[in-house]
Amino acid sequence: LTLIAPGGMGKTRLAIAAAEALGERPGFPDGIYFVPLARLATADLLPSALAGALGLNLSGTLEPAEQLVRFLRPRRALIVLDNFEHLLDGLDLLIRLLEAAPDARWLVTSRVVLNIRAEERFALGGLDADAGQQLFISAAARIVAGYTPDPADLAAIGDICRAVGGMPLAVELAAAWTRLMDAPAIAARIRHDLAFLTSDMRDMPERQRSMRVVFDHMWAQLSPPEAAALNRLSVLRGPFRLAAAEAISEATPGVLATLLDQSLLSAAGGGRFEIHELLRQYAAERLAAAPDVEVAARARHAAHYLDLLRQRGAALGGVDSREALAALRRNLDNVRLAWDWAVDGRQIEELSDAARPLETFYRYSGLLAEGVQAFAAASGALAVGLDRGELDPPATLPVIHTLWRREALLRELRGDGAAAVALLERTRAGWTALGDRRRLAQTLNDLAYVHIRRGQGDVARDSARAALALGRELGDDELIADALHNLGNIAGTAEDLRPAESQLRESIDLYRRAGGRLLAGALCDLGRVLVQKGDLEEGRATVARGLAVAEAAGDQPAIVLALTALGGSALSAGDLAAAEVYNR
Repeated sequence: LTLIAPGGMGKTRLAIAAAEALGERPGFPDGIYFVPLARLATADLLPSALAGALGLNLSGTLEPAEQLVRFLRPRRALIVLDNFEHLLDGLDLLIRLLEAAPDARWLVTSRVVLNIRAEERFALGGLDADAGQQLFISAAARIVAGYTPDPADLAAIGDICRAVGGMPLAVELAAAWTRLMDAPAIAARIRHDLAFLTSDMRDMPERQRSMRVVFDHMWAQLSPPEAAALNRLSVLRGPFRLAAAEAISEATPGVLATLLDQSLLSAAGGGRFEIHELLRQYAAERLAAAPDVEVAARARHAAHYLDLLRQRGAALGGVDSREALAALRRNLDNVRLAWDWAVDGRQIEELSDAARPLETFYRYSGLLAEGVQAFAAASGALAVGLDRGELDPPATLPVIHTLWRREALLRELRGDGAAAVALLERTRAGWTALGDRRRLAQTLNDLAYVHIRRGQGDVARDSARAALALGRELGDDELIADALHNLGNIAGTAEDLRPAESQLRESIDLYRRAGGRLLAGALCDLGRVLVQKGDLEEGRATVARGLAVAEAAGDQPAIVLALTALGGSALSAGDLAAAEVYNR
């Protein structure tokens, strides 16, 4: 059995604990032997190390390997080989002993897999939150007598354990600093400086007195293609798929498989992989030393994840909406990085293409505040570029107007209607000046919707009618559907129910034909009008269809709208219990 993990993950400690636990059982009557290998310079010394641990005196004319075979063949023993990764040239000896001594068992700790048929592998991960916290407190208590963390310390210790990925060595190195500072200060230092994780404990092996030394030793074992791939992979955040790793690192599957075998990548489940956070920080420092390579890696990262955003974002609201939303949530850290790269680099085309799917994702996921901030930062960066004469106005202004519109839609969902109207008015003026009639119609529909939500039906009606006229001139079913949807809601609010029903039904037909993402909302709005007319059964059934569409799409705001409408219809029917359930 091979325990596999990077340095600092506690392989040796776990192997010793396992050996001690097994020693209390009757399974190994011929003994349990621990063979430390870290200080062996070459595999040629492996027979001597084994013989010394076994208490075997190598003498006579027989080769050492044969003497080991004869010693172990009749024995039921457990042999623990600790730190085998640099002695892979000695695998022939281990294979020979495995075959010759069938009753012996071997527990090996290594940073790399042995890759032999007899091997079973156990990949050792980081400590969970509770275990990491307990280790930190016990390590701190050995240095600061009576160490008792207060609530702020406990929260910071949790941050520390997450920042170091539950790596036991890193947790202990962090805890050693409690003699000088509190846990929140330690957490702050770790976020900014990997070199901070050091120790001056005299009985700690040199190779474990700092995380940088641990990683330096590991790095020295890598081939140039392996080191280059790991450097480039450091631009990723969190778990990623093989396709992303290949695109960003430009490494072959063989090189990536080697990194996995060396515990430098780990399987995260679901066909995804990840790099331990501290190792990622170390690799990122090395990547930063080659600016041209770093820029190219970040550009490939952004291209990959913005393409994923466009593909998955286009599916939101369709039959694959739930899967698309889940995929974007899983990759959100990397999507954020890709968007920020486009903003920082003022990548006009990329921002324009990604704006709609990103806004749709933020709306469906409910991450509205983050979305508002993302779009505001993007439009602000482009505006600064225009003011400085660094960007071309004809290419940049349409993108700024698009970003304003997306920000406005999210602000309205957050309940900030006044800010949404202000942004949309600026957007309308921009599209008018540019003569873009389709985008002007979109913005007029948006203004109508926001004014409806603010109880300003007369103003909303003017915008909706203007949008409807433009939509019909352009022959655009989705624009027409949005305008009719707005007009139906205006009529419904004014209790002019016959035209409200007619306009909403027509908008629903058009949404179904055009694939409009507002179908769920239109069904809910029609259901409310039907309830107002007294058609309670049909009204509730229509809203239920809207809820089903919203749930299938994972559209959180539409789900809330549908549940609110069902609560209202239940209240109209006198079913107070059902109304309370829906509203809850």
